[in-house]
Amino acid sequence: MQLVLPAIAGRTKDEVLETLAARIAEHHPEIDDGRLATALRDRERQMSTALVEGVAIPHARVAGLARVVAAFARSLAGVACDSHDGRRHTSSSSSPRLRRHLAPI
Repeated sequence: MQLVLPAIAGRTKDEVLETLAARIAEHHPEIDDGRLATALRDRERQMSTALVEGVAIPHARVAGLARVVAAFARSLAGVACDSHDGRRHTSSSSSPRLRRHLAPI
């Protein structure tokens, strides 16, 4: 449960990415939180990882990391993430439209 943040405090995309990176690094000391936050921001600049219906899946490749590491966060207020449908993102959903995007995860 340490990598589940049910009510993340960040109000901006950068605040959320930094909080996620810090939490991951706290539980995986081999990961540098600054480097991870930079990788997440760089990936978001390439193309938003926001999907639809309030779901965003920020992710990035980090050189030297041998396995997949993940965290889940939910924003009660929502975060503007340049989504395809223009909605603020809050958490994951299991709607049929999203299942095809979430299946690989």
